Amino acid sequence: MHTLKNGSVIEIVMLLCSQEWQTSLQKHSGLAFIELVNEGRLMAHATRDHILRVANEADFILNRLRAEDVSKHAQFSEVNDQLQHRKTEEQLSNQLIISARRREFIQSTKFLEKIVNILTSPTGAWYSNLQKNMPKFEKLDVWEDDSRMRRRFVHNPYGQRHSISSSNEKRKTKNLEEEQNKIKKDEDLNKLLKDLARKMIASGGVSKTNNILQQFVDETEIERLIREEENSNSVNASTTNNAASENKNGQSTFSTFAKLIAPGVIVPGTITLTGSDLYFDADEDDQSFKQNLQVGENNFFLF
Repeated sequence: MHTLKNGSVIEIVMLLCSQEWQTSLQKHSGLAFIELVNEGRLMAHATRDHILRVANEADFILNRLRAEDVSKHAQFSEVNDQLQHRKTEEQLSNQLIISARRREFIQSTKFLEKIVNILTSPTGAWYSNLQKNMPKFEKLDVWEDDSRMRRRFVHNPYGQRHSISSSNEKRKTKNLEEEQNKIKKDEDLNKLLKDLARKMIASGGVSKTNNILQQFVDETEIERLIREEENSNSVNASTTNNAASENKNGQSTFSTFAKLIAPGVIVPGTITLTGSDLYFDADEDDQSFKQNLQVGENNFFLF
């Protein structure tokens, strides 16, 4: 111990290399070294087991998260498909309702014109001797023959000469301008009155302010307008629901998306099959339907 504390390096090396020192270490510290090695081996095994256990837990957690991600992705895909399908069905229903309304409007217009033509014909109830000398106007009907080469003329009860129609158009334009000028004058007058009322409010008292506000704002009138708006909204909603239910429970038996192929153009839309008719309704919201097709350098058509 004296050599280890105060000796030089040479003395320490000579001491370590001596046989007595090695014999003393083997005699007194052999068991301690063996225990240290055993503890190190046990620590290594425990550390390895802990690392394996943590790795297995991490792998289990990652697998569970991966399975949750897969299930959530599948659920999201299913919900997305349902929303897309519902959106497609809603679009199809809207197209069918709009096309049915358009067809009913056209049919009612044609029926009305037919009734008017029958009543104003020489054998009708509304025919008078004054109509003998009146000019007869005709228009081209939408009817076509089977070969789609011939169309027919029908009586036009609303027909008139070009000079009369132009004068009526000028009269309508003049009346419209007069109405617009009148509305503009009313707006200017209301604006002037409101500015005057604002000035009086700034300079007058509370009683004058209340009287002025009561002159410009009528609570009963506002309530009446709100009630009329609510009634109109409810009527429109009920009309839409009735049209949808009639279209759903009516004669329509099959409807699907289709494209009408014609020379030089392809029209997207919906084809509807009923018990007696076959309809094709163009999809006016489609981007290809809104395009303005023009013949350019890169467009070639074969006929």
